[in-house]
Amino acid sequence: MSKLAPLIVLLLFPFQSYNQISVVQTDNREKVLNLHLEHTYELDRGYYLSFLEFENGRLYGICPQLRRIYSLDIRQKRIKHFTFNKGKGPNEISRGPFGISISEKNIVLNDTDTQRMVLFDYKGHPTQTVLYKQSEVSVGSIYNIRGENAFLNKVLNPLNGIRYSILDPALGTTVSRYKIPPDLLKQLKKSRDIFRVSGYAAFSGDYLIHANKYYGDLLMWDKKSGKFLKTVQVYDPGNPSNRKAQLGDMVGNIPPQNTKATFLQLTDNPLLKERIFLLINSKDGTFKNTTVYDYDLQKEEIVQQYKLPAPAKLIQSSNTHLFVYSEKQSEIYQYEIEKKN
Repeated sequence: MSKLAPLIVLLLFPFQSYNQISVVQTDNREKVLNLHLEHTYELDRGYYLSFLEFENGRLYGICPQLRRIYSLDIRQKRIKHFTFNKGKGPNEISRGPFGISISEKNIVLNDTDTQRMVLFDYKGHPTQTVLYKQSEVSVGSIYNIRGENAFLNKVLNPLNGIRYSILDPALGTTVSRYKIPPDLLKQLKKSRDIFRVSGYAAFSGDYLIHANKYYGDLLMWDKKSGKFLKTVQVYDPGNPSNRKAQLGDMVGNIPPQNTKATFLQLTDNPLLKERIFLLINSKDGTFKNTTVYDYDLQKEEIVQQYKLPAPAKLIQSSNTHLFVYSEKQSEIYQYEIEKKN
């Protein structure tokens, strides 16, 4: 389909260049990768990106404050952008947007508050506003699926937590569904902890993977069948528990404050299908957001670590590259992923 448009410790020299990223390898029998810095994109300072997605040679980023969708041509090393309008009228985004998907003819932005998607052409002109079907309410975030017109959407439910489904915007139909396992569902109904399944999703090889932000575990489904496979505990989260908060007459929950660490992002490792890239940060420094962690889903362990030049907020991959966004530096780093052996 044609589509249009980021323990053995290696010794470091005193003056290190980040053109070749430093690697900490945990097992010399593993397949070793290097990340080679090809380019650094500079963005407007003082603003932030909320989502990164890749499709057909371009990296797309959402900047809610400037109402911009960035498009980075990774071959020409050029940045373009278009703007979207805020509001609840036709072709407007009320808040966010919470996710972006790139199909053969359209760029799709997700408007969670109004439960709809706004479609744009590749010049940035809005073409259509489509309400989600009642079966999809309440859609939280959407994720691009590389090479496909359909996208992944997270469906929220206060009692049932989350489920994921693949939705084809052209057909308006749901292709596959991914539900959380019964034991976790039972736990959610008992605790009513809405943050137990708060997190991020990514397809990797034959799997759909959800990283639970505050609880340190990964949920894994078979990509084709939607069958739940297993839960993998990556790190000890401590004793996370959400708390009630009150603002005037309104009472709600706030995220757990007593976690040892939190997942920040995940994306697939395109060269090794059994591995994924993770961003994790912890209070005690065990995990740092200046490191990308390469996690083996079969061995259930971190097998490599890649030090970054700056704290990272988002990561995304293509078939050959890893892209890292640093909000602190207002930069996106484009790394080529290389096999050493």
